[in-house]
Amino acid sequence: MRMKMDREFYIPKAEGMETVTRDGIDATVYVYEVKGRPHACMFGGKRSKPDSHYYYRSVEARDKAVEDYFDGIQASADRKAAYKAKQKAEKEKAVESIKVGDIFVGSWGYDQTNVEFYQVVEKKGVTCKIQEIGQKVVEETQGCDYVRPNPEVKCGKPVTKRINGSGGFTFDVFNLYPDEGNPRYQTASGWGH
Repeated sequence: MRMKMDREFYIPKAEGMETVTRDGIDATVYVYEVKGRPHACMFGGKRSKPDSHYYYRSVEARDKAVEDYFDGIQASADRKAAYKAKQKAEKEKAVESIKVGDIFVGSWGYDQTNVEFYQVVEKKGVTCKIQEIGQKVVEETQGCDYVRPNPEVKCGKPVTKRINGSGGFTFDVFNLYPDEGNPRYQTASGWGH
């Protein structure tokens, strides 16, 4: 039978050990002494293995390391919260900017580049129905074409997609971004495999 190596396995079994926590921070530190040397074993979140388990030259050095550990956990939580708030604000801005009739473009392919254009045909909250539309070649060169969207040609049925954080849509193999009107490069017919 295999031994389970959970947090209890890693927590030191020392006399006089104290548990140190800080309000609002998901971390636990165990401080103790062995042969006069101050030790600290630090666990963040629900992790089984300690983030740090060392002995220190002095109690003051250990206490500073413990405070720095809690400060680091708090700083990380603050960065994550700020990033999440920023992402939410950007997504809300992107959702507001998309309107029915907007055209999006995406490219995909291996050893060749394929371009697809989609047009928003319906919008409800953060979801849109998008319709693949045709393309027209505006310039041909050997092995490549430069194409623009052709909203008059509809391809297939509309699909429902959620607006992603960058103000576009995500498919399995490519992402759609707002079309800026520039001709898009793609591999010419017969040049790919």
